[in-house]
Amino acid sequence: MIKFDKNNERQALVRHGHGLRLIELENKKNIDPGHAYLVSNLLQLPFNVYFLDVNSTNLQCNDTCAESCGFLSVNDAMGRSSKDVFGKQSAKMVLENDRFVLSNNTAYIADEMLEKIDNVTVTVFDFKFPLYGEKNRMMGIFGFSFFLGKHPLRETLSVIFRMGLLSSSVPLSIFPGTFIEEVYLTRREAQIANHLIRGKTARNISQIMFVSPRTVEKHIDNIKIKMKTNRKSELIEKLIHYGSGTLVR
Repeated sequence: MIKFDKNNERQALVRHGHGLRLIELENKKNIDPGHAYLVSNLLQLPFNVYFLDVNSTNLQCNDTCAESCGFLSVNDAMGRSSKDVFGKQSAKMVLENDRFVLSNNTAYIADEMLEKIDNVTVTVFDFKFPLYGEKNRMMGIFGFSFFLGKHPLRETLSVIFRMGLLSSSVPLSIFPGTFIEEVYLTRREAQIANHLIRGKTARNISQIMFVSPRTVEKHIDNIKIKMKTNRKSELIEKLIHYGSGTLVR
């Protein structure tokens, strides 16, 4: 039975259904870069790369991921979970996404504004794939993510597409949110922006989306920063001018 081994340089991932399967190569020199990915190479990528078990516990990650999550080192990140990185509500959202991947045997792309345990709010793009072992048994999750503003969007996507992890035919359509004048709004931000241009208040929006008014106000503040506006009225004018035709449904 193959077990994940961070020191085994012959372990690789190959495409399997909507996910990836862990294998051990007889000769890593014969690897087809379009169909198999050495684990050791994946861990050198310039954005967050991680492997989770079926309980969403970290099996392995790269240095970038450990640093982004606030751990002292990769070793410090071993055995940790999203509960050690994010606040209660944010960790709950991340774990729900993990459960979706594991329950449905399918890949999942999420964009969330998450609050870390140090109260810093970050916008995270997270790509999760089911991870299989021998006899196609579920082992957990392989994922990669990047924090908007910390990891360069274009360079990250370029690497992902070049490796063939995602199709490059419709690159913008992979995102759940919306681009407005090259500014990316997450799915939740775009939903809130959509309500704003329809005259809804933060309290109205909180009732519609079943979140607290404080959460809505945080999202609005984040949208104002992205759209380079200072006042809510200025933000709404800009959203109507640039984004009325592109905001999410």
